Amino acid sequence: MPNVSIIVPAYNVSQYIEKTINSIQEQTYEDWEVIVINDGSSDNTSDVVKKLALLDERIILVNQNQAGVSAARNAGIRLAKGKVLTFLDGDDLWRPSFLSEILIIYNQGNDLVLCDFQHLYPNNIIKDHPSIKISDSILLATLNENLNFHIGALLVNKEIVDKYKIRFTIEHKISEDIEFVLKLLTVCKCSYLQKKLMLYRKQRPGSATEKGWDYHTRISSVWAMKKVYQFIEQNYTDPNKEYILNTCNNKIRLSMFRYLWKLIRHGYYKNTIELLKNENWDKEISLINRKNLNNADKLRHTIILNENLILWKIISLFKKP
Repeated sequence: MPNVSIIVPAYNVSQYIEKTINSIQEQTYEDWEVIVINDGSSDNTSDVVKKLALLDERIILVNQNQAGVSAARNAGIRLAKGKVLTFLDGDDLWRPSFLSEILIIYNQGNDLVLCDFQHLYPNNIIKDHPSIKISDSILLATLNENLNFHIGALLVNKEIVDKYKIRFTIEHKISEDIEFVLKLLTVCKCSYLQKKLMLYRKQRPGSATEKGWDYHTRISSVWAMKKVYQFIEQNYTDPNKEYILNTCNNKIRLSMFRYLWKLIRHGYYKNTIELLKNENWDKEISLINRKNLNNADKLRHTIILNENLILWKIISLFKKP
């Protein structure tokens, strides 16, 4: 039975998946299985993985009808036999020492370990993602937006994932990874390794992050944070629980505020008005502490609450493509 289960959701990544799996095979730590969930790809992703699996019995290919990245990751969790879980998207990469270095920190009594990562752009251009020093808890640092993590740069105890029934919310097309990790940070003893051991591929045509802005999809960022709040309320046991909940509430309000601003920028004026007429949305946006906003966000906050349709239309003319 492998110690580490690596879950790789894959959709139309035939151009990248072999390099992704190669980066796993090049790990200095070798006691792992990799479960590739081919999520109904229309290219030859499945064929590429099948060929690799014939040469390495640690590679497991599972084909499913297209159901989305969350369903793919959940399927991988169900099938995983390892004591610990990791996730790596089908176009991203690990440095060769990722598993060995992160496991050293994990084996020091932690349930979850996050590490730094880098951005990988076309033509193999690599840019650092900024590192930070954490003085508060990792949960608090993330809620305060001082720490940006990546789902491919963590390792977690599977027993805790199963105990609290933490899964990726299939209905959320974005922020599903944020919800998943914040729930884990609520119940895990965590550590943060300041080493850039993962490469996150940016600007890949067809990837979820490169698709156009869609208001039905983007509202998931709000619902995800609300689910996090409920999970913290039910499961967080530290003495500073009230402070953590207040911080989470502030993050929910910021998510609502940013969503409304994006609606305006993309010309969804009717949807913006409808939400502002909703008593809950209007109240939460009004409760945002303007002292915590930068000057640009203070102006945006004022513009949203003024409900000036002419001004909104002028603003949307200058949105980035």
